Amino acid sequence: MQLAIPSIPPSGYHYSNNIGRIYLQSIRDLLGGPTYAEMLTDIGLHQYIRDLPPNNFEKHFEFAHFSMLTAALEQLQAVNPRNPSLPVEAGRRCFKDALKSFGALAGFSQQSLALQVFPLNIKLKLGLQAMAITFNTFSDQRTEVSEQPDSYIYRIVRCPVCWGRHSEQPACIMATGLLAAGLYWLTDREYRITETECCAMGGEACTFVIDKTPLPE
Repeated sequence: MQLAIPSIPPSGYHYSNNIGRIYLQSIRDLLGGPTYAEMLTDIGLHQYIRDLPPNNFEKHFEFAHFSMLTAALEQLQAVNPRNPSLPVEAGRRCFKDALKSFGALAGFSQQSLALQVFPLNIKLKLGLQAMAITFNTFSDQRTEVSEQPDSYIYRIVRCPVCWGRHSEQPACIMATGLLAAGLYWLTDREYRITETECCAMGGEACTFVIDKTPLPE
C-alpha cells in the first residue's frame, strides 16, 4: 500500500480524545489490523497503531489527523471500491459503536419513549439538534441546524472531516454516513442526505440537506 496523502498542518482545533479513539477503533475494525497499521504508517500517523488516544473528554485529537484518516479511507475506496463505501461505513460504525452514548444524544435516548408521541419530522429535528449540541460540546467543531419547508439543514462551519484539504466535489462522505446512522437510530427511518456545500471546495461550511420525508421502507 502506498497512499499519497499530503501531511496537513495542525489546525489548533480538536475533537475530544474519546471521539478520536472511537474513530480509530471503527477504522481498525473495518479494515483489519494489518491494513489499518499499513495505512497509518503510509500517512505518518503510526503513533496510533498501538497507542489510541485515552478514553477521556480532553480536547486533544487534532482535526488535521481526523481529516488525513478520512482522506486515506477515500483513497483506499478509490483503489478497491466497496458498497457502502469505506468512509460511509466508518462514519456509521463510529456512531453505532459509541457516539450515541454522548451528551445530548444520550439524553435523547433516555427520553425516547416519551418522544414516540411526537411526529416523525419533530423527532428528526430534535435528533439533529442533539447531534449538533453533542459535537459543539465535546469538540471544536461548530454545527448549526436550521429548517426549510421540506428539509433540515445541518451545517458544519468548522469541519474536521475535510480540514486542510481541497476537492472538486463534496469530500465529507464520512459525515454523511455518521448522520445517516444517527438519524436511523433516532427515528428508525432512513433519509436522503445531500452535501450541497463543502469547505474543501471553497465553501463557507459543509452543508447537508436532510429531506423531512423519509425514504420508502
